[in-house]
Amino acid sequence: VQQGKVMGSIEIAGGTCGAVELISKSDFYYFTALDEEIRVILPQNEFVYAPVARGQSAGIAHISVGGKVVGHIDLIYGSTIECQRQEQMPWWRRRW
Repeated sequence: VQQGKVMGSIEIAGGTCGAVELISKSDFYYFTALDEEIRVILPQNEFVYAPVARGQSAGIAHISVGGKVVGHIDLIYGSTIECQRQEQMPWWRRRW
């Protein structure tokens, strides 16, 4: 896995955009045989709440080879997603 590689994406709740990319923070190398299966296991979160900042920690991805975890890499968010601005009603229109 190379630093800066897009590893996946995650939905953003309450943000100006629906999803954000998860990027590998560093390189990870592991020697394998040609027939061994390599899997990247991303965090199991269904979504995160806005705001998120580009470069902010997004969790850890585990690397498995042949069903055995052999390492992990830190993930970061690929872009900044702001909170969606909600129009606020004037106080005289609010219902108690």
